[in-house]
Amino acid sequence: MLELKEYKISELREILGTNDRQGILRKLQRYGIEYDVSGRGERTILNIKSVPDEFKLFCITELNIPAQVDFERLKLFYYLFFEDDNFMNMSDIDKERFMSDEYVRVSRLTMRNWIRYLERADLIYRDMKNCKYQAVNYDEYGNKITIPISREIYNEGWREYWKHNIPEESRQAFDKAMVIWGGAASRIPNIIINAIEWNKTERLKEILINSMLKE
Repeated sequence: MLELKEYKISELREILGTNDRQGILRKLQRYGIEYDVSGRGERTILNIKSVPDEFKLFCITELNIPAQVDFERLKLFYYLFFEDDNFMNMSDIDKERFMSDEYVRVSRLTMRNWIRYLERADLIYRDMKNCKYQAVNYDEYGNKITIPISREIYNEGWREYWKHNIPEESRQAFDKAMVIWGGAASRIPNIIINAIEWNKTERLKEILINSMLKE
């Protein structure tokens, strides 16, 4: 993450993932970063004077998120993800419903991709030993709903499925399991913030809060 200070050209190569001097300058300009440059070749020094969008820059340089992402929606999502304890461990369906009802619609696929960026950067991980279980069904209006179920019910449904799962009858076997579950069941591992990358996560949260306050 760039700070307001002087950098050697070699340092910026590593931060921006670009070896070419002109490529580094083009990236800085594309991100809207104000800078002064002095020296030539390996003695080039760049003095970073202003970073207008710290969140976008952090996402690109630290999380490897493409520059084409909708950063306004992403910012809101990450803010809720890290600042709302309940939101972080909601199911994808509940996250989607909450975002649509309270803020702006974001598809489940998009949210999954955004969470994967955090996983790949080792900011979070999924605790497979600590899971929630739920069934997904529909209410009387045709809207998807989630129903909490116990681990025992989840396992019982799968036992029923495997008991009846014979060639060409897997659909019927799944239907029998769904009767036990009360819908289509899923297991949701709890998301844990990785303590090893705590400083980076705290920096992201600081950027998010400052950015939201400005708005």
